[in-house]
Amino acid sequence: MKFSIRDLMFVTVIVALAVGWWVDRRQLREWVDDLGHKVIKLDIENYSLRKKSAPLPSSSALAPKLPKISN
Repeated sequence: MKFSIRDLMFVTVIVALAVGWWVDRRQLREWVDDLGHKVIKLDIENYSLRKKSAPLPSSSALAPKLPKISN
């Protein structure tokens, strides 16, 4: 069986596209994994900072009485 130059070029293009797609997917997966690790680290840091901060007032707290202003 003989292959023409056109057949070899077609196979080369298909292989190049497949390899390029595979490399792109691998880099994207590494990028997503890295971002996932960063999110976990930031969640841990945020949780520790929230525990250290003063608690917010409850919504059932009464409003302070303001002094009356006389004219």
